[in-house]
Amino acid sequence: MTKKVKSLQGILEEKGPGKRLSFSDGAVINPAYFPMECLEVEGSVLFADLPGYSLKCRKLSNSESVFLTNHYFAWMEGTSIMQFNGIIDKFIGDEIMVVFINEDNSTNSLEAALKTAKVMIERDPFAFQPRIGIASGSFTVARVGTESVNFVSSIGHTVNLAARCTDGPNRRIRTATNDIGLIKKIFIEDYWIIKGPHKEDLKNMPITEVIDIESKHLYVPGFDYYKWIKEDVKEARQKGVIKSLYSTGQ
Repeated sequence: MTKKVKSLQGILEEKGPGKRLSFSDGAVINPAYFPMECLEVEGSVLFADLPGYSLKCRKLSNSESVFLTNHYFAWMEGTSIMQFNGIIDKFIGDEIMVVFINEDNSTNSLEAALKTAKVMIERDPFAFQPRIGIASGSFTVARVGTESVNFVSSIGHTVNLAARCTDGPNRRIRTATNDIGLIKKIFIEDYWIIKGPHKEDLKNMPITEVIDIESKHLYVPGFDYYKWIKEDVKEARQKGVIKSLYSTGQ
């Protein structure tokens, strides 16, 4: 049986207020309306960024870039996120945002996020080498957008802080915490370099205490990843799942 993937939409419908209001933007002519429906939670937020994305896409056609992006997202979901009850919030360009919500006193969302990040970097046969940022605290799961176009997403300082923690080298996890005991419990120092806790001046953030965790090992694929992408996209084109409106085709 296929495991059902939890969604923020489902969380908001199950545990949220069960109602929403609409407010006007205040425009005198042709006012637009936006929804207000929120669920305030505590937990952890993880961002995983695919470094060098623009450079990678230069080697590929537009449709091959779609394959690369979706393969990265699917690999991360399958190999790590679903193991520790992470919920995919959204995909932002080449970045994936995952939330871990404290639903009861037994849940340690920071530990779940750190274990997810560890697996993302350890099981990386395609050498994605993600940059990962993690922060814990309160945030709001809300309906975001306008009445005509909206979706459910997480908003708040914790989200912004996790996003800022992705800045840095590949294969590094930066977490906004000083809990060195939890870090050392999860990351064995024979395989990981642990730096901190130390204070960091993150862009548009207050001075934050962080711990950096870097992998000592780099996996180098023994195959041509780009050739594999091109072959699969060629098969997709032959089966008619790619349609082009270009006069030359792409």
